[in-house]
Amino acid sequence: MADLDRPSRRTSLPFRWALLVACLACGSDPGPSPENTLARCSDGSDNDGDGFVDCDDQNCELFTRCLGGDSDSDSDTDAETDCATYCIHDTDCNGGSASECVDRCQCEAQFVYRADAAPDFFACLVGMSCSTTDPVGDCSDLVLSTIDPTAAAQDYLVACSDRRARACGRLPCEGHQLYTDAVLDTLLPCLDQGTCDAVLSCIDAIIGDAC
Repeated sequence: MADLDRPSRRTSLPFRWALLVACLACGSDPGPSPENTLARCSDGSDNDGDGFVDCDDQNCELFTRCLGGDSDSDSDTDAETDCATYCIHDTDCNGGSASECVDRCQCEAQFVYRADAAPDFFACLVGMSCSTTDPVGDCSDLVLSTIDPTAAAQDYLVACSDRRARACGRLPCEGHQLYTDAVLDTLLPCLDQGTCDAVLSCIDAIIGDAC
């Protein structure tokens, strides 16, 4: 006669598998995420579980939005610090010369990007994984969510979006809003080029010549 108090193997085996899966799931918890990217320092959440949210977390202090105003206390655009950190990350991901990267980054931070956009933009890139498909586009979107576009940037976006709709889907119009008004004025004629390749080449040449 079977022991009614002892579960059969047929009924106990699924329970054992369920218990094993549950235990594995418990062990696979990745834990809190570091609060050290622009996205995590702007989402209203305590991502790393240390009791501090966004700008109250010391790990967010590298972003100008968390400094309570203009971080450029010495009027040098803070490009050296931002670019040194950025270029360590960039050369780790893409190779190349760190010194050349720093030179170009400093130039772009001073002459291409808006002063209120450059520090956070390059800091955001540092927080991006090397496997990120479009880090420039992702960081442009994040920074644009924290600053107001200028009137010139809004006008450029309208013109650029119109050109993009005419067989030039690769045109990154939104990201260009981080550029200074002077740079945007020089980019406008590029939108009149006949082919999309010519438009993109024109824009690349102007940004390249600026630095």
